[in-house]
Amino acid sequence: MKSIKRILKTLPPYQSARYAAEANKIYKHLLLGRSYRDIGGKKLTISPNLIRFKLGHYRLIFIFSNGVFHPQAFIARKNLESYLKRR
Repeated sequence: MKSIKRILKTLPPYQSARYAAEANKIYKHLLLGRSYRDIGGKKLTISPNLIRFKLGHYRLIFIFSNGVFHPQAFIARKNLESYLKRR
């Protein structure tokens, strides 16, 4: 299973530092049981088990399985459609 730190390492250092705090905050809220809708998440229509969060020009994708959220990807907004088509 991927971790938030591992996902953020795919970005250049100046961008990962910028979004790391926000991504960790979202993940902590999910682990504490808050609704993803309350913290700005949306289900993706193409795959209902994927939840997307907006972070600037990037999208943080979580997968919801067995009642638990797992970080899946941190991708640029312009690459979201191609990412979803590959799934």
